[in-house]
Amino acid sequence: MKREVIKNLLFTFGMFLLIFCFLPAKVKATPEEDFSYVEKDGEITITGFKGAKDGGLTIPEKINGYPVTEIGSNAFSHSGIKGNLVIPDSVTAIGESAFDYCSYLTGDLIIPDSVKTIGESAFSDCIGFTGQLQIGNNVTKIGRA
Repeated sequence: MKREVIKNLLFTFGMFLLIFCFLPAKVKATPEEDFSYVEKDGEITITGFKGAKDGGLTIPEKINGYPVTEIGSNAFSHSGIKGNLVIPDSVTAIGESAFDYCSYLTGDLIIPDSVKTIGESAFSDCIGFTGQLQIGNNVTKIGRA
């Protein structure tokens, strides 16, 4: 099973690692109000983004005092975000197609150790990535590309 997980992971992320964008960007804090989200049982799932597309994206560790534990399905799909992507240690799951077609992400992409699952096509069609990918040690499930 672990071999299948690694195989799917390499296929999914390998495609965008080879082709990503050449636009340099600075990572800056992204205001909480730029995110759409739902709170359930004291945890936040990000469901969308309505903020600026340039300058990268730093997902907050908390919104309204609650930990951000999930990046929901399609939350940033087709968002056009340009620059670095920073995922906090509070996130445990990345939903299906969460970042698909985010073609202008640059810099290193670090999936923290807190993430246990990465949904199907979470990073599909993210062409132009120039950084390095680091996947946390606790990922137990990766969906198909």
